[in-house]
Amino acid sequence: MTSDFPPDVLAFVARVARLTRLRKHERTDIERELLSHFREALASGRTPDAAIAAFGDPKVAAASLRAGAVAKRTVLDRLLGKAALFTSVAALLAFVAYASITAYLLTQDPVRRTDTVAALQGTLPKSSGPDDSAWPIYRSALLQLECAHNAPSSEAREALKAMPWPGDEQWPTVAEWLQTHDEGICMLHTARAKPSLGFPIGAPRDALNAQLLGSPWNGSSPATDDFSKVLPMLALELPHLAKIRAAAQILCCDAIRAVDRDDGARFVTDMQTVVAMSKHAQEGRLLICDLVGFSIRSMARTYTSAALEWKPELLNSAQLADLQMAFESVPDELQKFVATGERLMWEDILQALFTDGGDGNGVFLMNEDSKRVLLNMLAAMEPKQGASAERGTAEVLAALPRALSAPMAAWSFADRKSTNAFIERLFVAAENASQLPLPDYLKVRTMDRAFESEVQDASLRWTLPRLLLPTLGRAMAGYAVDRAQCDSVAVTCAALRFLRDTGRWPATADELVPSYLASIPTDPWTGSAIQLGSGAAGNRIWSVGWDGHDNGGDPLAKDGLEWALGGDAPVATTQPIRNPGYNKDDYTPTTDIDWVWYAPVGSVKRWRATQAPRTQVRSTP
Repeated sequence: MTSDFPPDVLAFVARVARLTRLRKHERTDIERELLSHFREALASGRTPDAAIAAFGDPKVAAASLRAGAVAKRTVLDRLLGKAALFTSVAALLAFVAYASITAYLLTQDPVRRTDTVAALQGTLPKSSGPDDSAWPIYRSALLQLECAHNAPSSEAREALKAMPWPGDEQWPTVAEWLQTHDEGICMLHTARAKPSLGFPIGAPRDALNAQLLGSPWNGSSPATDDFSKVLPMLALELPHLAKIRAAAQILCCDAIRAVDRDDGARFVTDMQTVVAMSKHAQEGRLLICDLVGFSIRSMARTYTSAALEWKPELLNSAQLADLQMAFESVPDELQKFVATGERLMWEDILQALFTDGGDGNGVFLMNEDSKRVLLNMLAAMEPKQGASAERGTAEVLAALPRALSAPMAAWSFADRKSTNAFIERLFVAAENASQLPLPDYLKVRTMDRAFESEVQDASLRWTLPRLLLPTLGRAMAGYAVDRAQCDSVAVTCAALRFLRDTGRWPATADELVPSYLASIPTDPWTGSAIQLGSGAAGNRIWSVGWDGHDNGGDPLAKDGLEWALGGDAPVATTQPIRNPGYNKDDYTPTTDIDWVWYAPVGSVKRWRATQAPRTQVRSTP
C-alpha cells in the first residue's frame, strides 16, 4: 500500500525509478525496494524531507540501481539489449544523415557554366560575308522547287520521293516536273562552290528560313519548350538536313534524266553538286550531320555507278576526271567520327542533371527537370530495351516525391565525374573505331558489346548512360562504308579514263598509278589491290568481299555485299544466312557473290531492284 506514504516521498521514488530507464517490471521492483527503505526511515522518526535528503542525489542513485538491475539479467538478455540500443542509435543516425542529405539536395540547383549551343556555333566555319555561304542559295532554290514547309502535296512530289528510274510508271511525271523546274535546279548548282553551308544552327529562325522550314517548335507543347531550355543541345533543331537531302534526291533524279537524254555534262554537274551537298550537310559535326552526309554521298554513288553501267560511253575523259575529282574531294576529317557535338550534348546533360561541387564532380540531382528528362528518354526507348532493371529504377524514382527520390538517385546513379569518364571513354573508342577499315568492323561491334556488358554488370550505377547513350558501333561502321563507296566511284572513273586514253581496259590496278590515281586502289575488305577484269563478261571492277573469296565479279547477280552495306537485296539472288562463325543472333549476307563496283550491262537492272543504299552496315556481327 502506498497511500500511507507522504506525497513527496512517492514523487521522489517515482522520479528515481524513471531515471533508471529500466524495463517496466524492473522499475516496479526498484520502486518496491525504495518504498521499503523510506518506510524504515520514517519509522525511525525522520521527517520525509530528512529521509529524502539522506538518500542522496537521485541521478546517482538511479545509475547505481540501473547497473545492479542490468547485472541481474542473463547474458543473452544483456546482448539483446545492447543490440537494440545499437540499432536504435544507428537508425537515428541514419535518419539524421538522410534528412541532412535530403535537405542539402532540395536546396541545390543546376549550375550552367557552359553555353553549349554557343560552343557548337563557335566550331562552325567563320564566314567573311554572305557570299561565302551556300545556305541562302539552297533556300532560294528549294523555295522555287516547291519545298516550302507548308507546300501542298502533289503527284510530282510524291513521285520524286520514290526516285523512280526511266521506264518506271512514275518516271514521266518526274521527268516533266524536272523540266519545268530547271531554273531552281540550276540554282542549286551555284551553291556547290561555296566554302561553307552557313546555316545558323541554334540561332532564332528568321522570316526567310521560316518560310522554307516552318516556325521553330511548330506544334510543340509547353513541356517540349521546357525540355529545350533544360537540354538545349538535345533539343537543337536541324531542319535544314532534311531539306538538303530532298534537294540531293531531286538532283539524282535530274542526273538520271540527263543520262536518259545522253547529256553527260549535265549528269556530271548534278553529281558534283550532290557530293558538295553531302559535305555541306556535315557542317556542325554532329553524328546526325555525318549520317545525312553519308546518305547523300551514297545516293550519288548509286546513281553514278548505275549511269556508268547503263551507258559506259556517255562521259569523255575530261568529264570522268571531273566526276572522279568530286568523290576524291571529300576531306579525310569528314570520313571519321569527331565527337565534338556529342561531347557538348553530354555537357548539357551533366550541367542539367548533376550538382556541381566546383571540382568537376557532383551527384545526380533529382528534380522536376531531371524527372522530365528521364521520362522523355524512357518514352523514346524501344520496347525491347524496356524490360531492363535500369528502366524500372528510373520509372520508380521519377514517380516518387522528391524528398524520397533525391537521396535515392544520388546514391544509386554514378557521380558526375565517373559518368563523364565513362562517356568520354566511349567517345574516344568510337573516334578510333570510325577510322578502322571495313574488315575490322567486327571490332566495332565488339566495342559496343563491351560497353553494353559493362553497363549491364552495374545497371543501377549506369542508369543514365543506358537511357541516354546511343549504340555508336553500328554508326561507326558507316564511316568505313562511306570511304569504300567513294573509292569505288573514283576507281571506276580512273579505269574508264584509262580505257578512253589507251583503248584497252586496265589489266591490273597498278596500271592506273600515277596517271589516273595517286596510289594503287585496294580492296577495302582485303587490303590487296582491287580486282579488274575483262572478257566475255565485259569490263568490270570488284572487291572479293566479305568472305575474301574471289568469284570473278559476276555482273549478272545482285551483289550480296551491296545488301550488307545497306541495300535491300532481291530475294531471288541474295538471302540472309546464319553464319556459324559469328554471333548466333546476327545474320550475314550470302558469301558467294563479290562486291561488284562496276559491271556495264547496258541497263540499270542491277540497281532498280533496290532503293539507294543506306550508309550503315545492316548486318554487323
